[in-house]
Amino acid sequence: MKHTLYVLWSYIYFYCKAAAFFKLNFMLSNITNSVHQVLGVVFIVTVFNYIPAAEHWGYYECLFLQGFANLVIVAFHMFFSGYTNFASKYLYSKKYDIVLMRPISSLLQVLAENISLDRIPNAGLAFTIMC
Repeated sequence: MKHTLYVLWSYIYFYCKAAAFFKLNFMLSNITNSVHQVLGVVFIVTVFNYIPAAEHWGYYECLFLQGFANLVIVAFHMFFSGYTNFASKYLYSKKYDIVLMRPISSLLQVLAENISLDRIPNAGLAFTIMC
């Protein structure tokens, strides 16, 4: 278990190191994620101002639903969107044997490599909107 946590920490460390190297790309992705969240909130404000049928819902209830929906979408993209290219990344390029030869579980390694850590700020914004 200790070795597994060390491997996960290593993947996170090297992602942060690469993100620090490409600062502009990291900043632009965070800005676009923030704009996406802000546009969702602006949409809810617009709906409440111009649609009278929305009076049965509370403003904060809709904000919670918007934040929760974004949190679910972010979790999906963070953990599962990297598996769509599994065949081309490992099987067609014949790199899966490298995964099998490493001293950790092959499933853990594939999971750790395909987590999109660039979605963490978006998850934080969605959680903030929920609260």
